Amino acid sequence: MRDTGDAPEGGSGSTGSGSTGSGSAEATGAKSPASRAAGGKARGGRTARGNGAAADKRAADKTGSGPNVANGKAAGGGAVAGRPRLRLTHPTYLRPEHEHMLAKLRTPEFSVEPSTSAGLEYVDLVRGDADALVYTWENPWDHAAGLLLLAEAGGVAANLDGSPFALSGGNALPLIAAANEELTADLAKRLTT
Repeated sequence: MRDTGDAPEGGSGSTGSGSTGSGSAEATGAKSPASRAAGGKARGGRTARGNGAAADKRAADKTGSGPNVANGKAAGGGAVAGRPRLRLTHPTYLRPEHEHMLAKLRTPEFSVEPSTSAGLEYVDLVRGDADALVYTWENPWDHAAGLLLLAEAGGVAANLDGSPFALSGGNALPLIAAANEELTADLAKRLTT
């Protein structure tokens, strides 16, 4: 069932007044990726429990940027002294031909972590918890939903050569997804020099 903030017919769910039913996702504190990506706003404009304006302020205070890449501030608001936060292909899945390329991003200029789940990393990017993702594989099931979410939030994704990612394959990897076009271009330049 989709998390719309409303319980199924006959159940107790969220009402327009903001009360929650005992079995709803809001009452349990669970938030769907769509709800988290919308800055805590559930469908219909209601705020999901535990998220929303207060959480947005906490996120802004912690990172120096808002929770959504659409505000254009996510890049450069890194968690460590203003360094952009990158999530790269996990070393376990890194192809030898890309290993030396991604090593160019493991510098003090960036806060680098290995990617643990592509689907969740895209949500983190849209929420402002990461500034860029760099992936060296092209499985469409790992990228399709996340790329759509990123595009809807105003982020940018491109292959190394600047072309859009093709779900059918044949991409010039790595794929770079970032909060803004400037960071995407900067990472591509660093990877090719």
